Amino acid sequence: MKTTLTLVLAFLLVGLFYLVPDRALYYWEGDVKHYYSVDTSIALLEFRLDHIESRDLSEDYQEAEAVRIKDDSTIQLITRSRSKLLDRLEAKDITQYPAIRVNGTSGISFVTDEISVMFEQYKGDSDLHGFADRFGLIYLRETSYGAQIFRLRDISKTVAIANHIQENEEVIWSNPNFVHLISLHNDPLYPDQYYLNNTGQFGGTVNIDINAPEAWGLALGCDNIRVAVIDDGVENHEDFDGRVLQGFTAGSNNTNGAPVQNARAHGMACSGIIAATHNNSLGIRGIAPNSRIVPINIFPNTPVPPGAGAATNVEIAEAINWAWQPANGNAHILSNSWGGGSPNVDITNAITDARTLGRGTLGAVVIFSAGNSGTSGVTYPGTVNGVVTVGAINKNGNIWGYSSRGPQLDLVAPSGNTNLNGDVRTTDRMGTNGYESGNYTDRFGGTSGAAPQVSGVVALMLSVDPGLTETQVRTALQNSAIDMGIPGFDNTYGYGRVNAFAAVRAVLPPVNGPALLCSSNSYVLASLPPGGSSPTWSVTPTHLFSGSTSGSGTTANLSPYHHLTSGEATITFTVQTDCGPINIPRTFWVGRPATPGSIIGDTSPSVGSYKNYIVASLPAGATSMSWTLPFCFGCSQPWSFHSGQTSTQMTAVVGDPAGYVQAVGVNSCGNGGASLLYVTPDDDGPCDPCPLIFPNPVSEELVLEWKQKDGSRIDDYVNQYEVALYDMHGFKLLSGHSNASVFRMDIRSLRNGFYYLHIVSDKGLIRRQIRVEK
Repeated sequence: MKTTLTLVLAFLLVGLFYLVPDRALYYWEGDVKHYYSVDTSIALLEFRLDHIESRDLSEDYQEAEAVRIKDDSTIQLITRSRSKLLDRLEAKDITQYPAIRVNGTSGISFVTDEISVMFEQYKGDSDLHGFADRFGLIYLRETSYGAQIFRLRDISKTVAIANHIQENEEVIWSNPNFVHLISLHNDPLYPDQYYLNNTGQFGGTVNIDINAPEAWGLALGCDNIRVAVIDDGVENHEDFDGRVLQGFTAGSNNTNGAPVQNARAHGMACSGIIAATHNNSLGIRGIAPNSRIVPINIFPNTPVPPGAGAATNVEIAEAINWAWQPANGNAHILSNSWGGGSPNVDITNAITDARTLGRGTLGAVVIFSAGNSGTSGVTYPGTVNGVVTVGAINKNGNIWGYSSRGPQLDLVAPSGNTNLNGDVRTTDRMGTNGYESGNYTDRFGGTSGAAPQVSGVVALMLSVDPGLTETQVRTALQNSAIDMGIPGFDNTYGYGRVNAFAAVRAVLPPVNGPALLCSSNSYVLASLPPGGSSPTWSVTPTHLFSGSTSGSGTTANLSPYHHLTSGEATITFTVQTDCGPINIPRTFWVGRPATPGSIIGDTSPSVGSYKNYIVASLPAGATSMSWTLPFCFGCSQPWSFHSGQTSTQMTAVVGDPAGYVQAVGVNSCGNGGASLLYVTPDDDGPCDPCPLIFPNPVSEELVLEWKQKDGSRIDDYVNQYEVALYDMHGFKLLSGHSNASVFRMDIRSLRNGFYYLHIVSDKGLIRRQIRVEK
């Protein structure tokens, strides 16, 4: 077979770059003008192999960054280095195309000799050929989505003619049919899948994951949900259980979506994250283990080592359209772990059509990885409006330096490093093909490893409610994400870390009932999920309730066990569907609040001072706090509230009696248990130095430490002082003398109760109340 080869090399002939004057390098994406610059570090070279069929091109393939099959007789290579191929070929055998970069982006595209035109009105064959003649073009074909493809006789005029048609003719769009350099954004093994359930393995931070096991407690997905993995091919695998469907391969080499090159396994790795089978004693766990994979191969020919691919606007657009169209892939979700090249209408419109026309106009959900170019911005097509764009964090919750960021970012998910230096466990191709010699890899990562996690979550969401619109899914993902970084949306983490449990729960029917159960009441499942039947319910923990704690139907009548009952409960309705059971939980509080945590505050405040007393947070089940201060009859200066009597921080004016500062949680069922802090006010006026008495309450040894009024420690008190401990009746029980800065008293012989400590020195008498508690 005669073959033409296209290479992108590190140099270009100067004559190739006179597309438009340097001062005005631009092209149109519909009505959007993109300015660009020419990149001379990389180029596209095309030649016919029928002149050199006997020559060995293996070195040229190794040097190339990507390979593209243009048609049955055309091959294209992309490389940055001067290939030895040029030393063996005459210049007349080579056609070269320039590389461009849209300003402000990192994507690389190559201007070819083709343009894509979408006319406002239908044109017949004669009209199309007449149009071609006017501009010196050759009419080639109509795409599957209605655009017309023309070839130029003069390659140097591609952009100029495309722009002229856009600016002067009745068209919806006219843009070059670029070749894009595309970057692939990179159950025994389940314990290693930290991105699903982070237990601290590999030095990670516990719970920096997507809450996958919690989501599986709701649903495991359905085999009528189809996820198109648009990548470098997917084939069946022992961990897919026959759920890989017939797919689509771009270009002339149609392998129904399977990988072409032996080393290509990027799509396989992404698919395992989405859909690997559970509990089969093999490999890993996918997020949606019952979903089906629609393989879409847009990079059928790439060199080794893998890491990039090349395809035209039209090839990618036709692949995207095939993926969602009902007569072809009919996919509910389009998962894309790739990006690069220049914005163009063909791809943008294909994505928009998928989002608006897929799933019977409910809209297919389109997910893209954000890219691995760091702070230089989200990679196209992740910038297309309505796409769910996903960045990558590490196992400790920090954004990876490579993860692209910007205002188009929606979510992040845990992943590993790039270039097969990661730690994401997933599927590889079976046997010796792919990344490893076995069937799994533990080196995957990049934003490529993050995007499929969101695709799997969406598959779970659609399995419980297939009637959701694309907008409803996208909004639920954003609203349920775990906020990271600065509060609210930001360009680094988007809306936050994808939360599989919360996202699936958000699209399930609500369970209506009180958030606080004080007496008998009902909890009602508002509706059944689509196709659901035979609902049952149960509530845990059962000791909080009297009467039934399980039953059937959509209504549960519950009663607290006792008026002093207190605790959190969960009622779960289980609904049977053709895809297995769906569990719908609702958590609520039963009875009085829990006891608050410890009170923090000064235990030896000066009488008359203002002091803050704090509990860290409202106790569970509480709506407010209630504080109580030490009290006595006939005190010369009683305690009083200054502010915060019903909040977690209270300010008091210190009085002279010792006693407990008390905090309790309050809700409409009553008051919960009390947290206590014993306080002994200093009513002896100014002292310098002053005694610090601790601990109080005390169980074994009481310590007196003299300190300066400003709190600084002193080395020696110098003057003799006496320390004596009296019971409530005034009997002296223990005593001692010292002139040291620290005095210790053993109180293990004393019973629990209150005692008075007297400290007598040349400064006078200082009194403190002590509580013994063992």
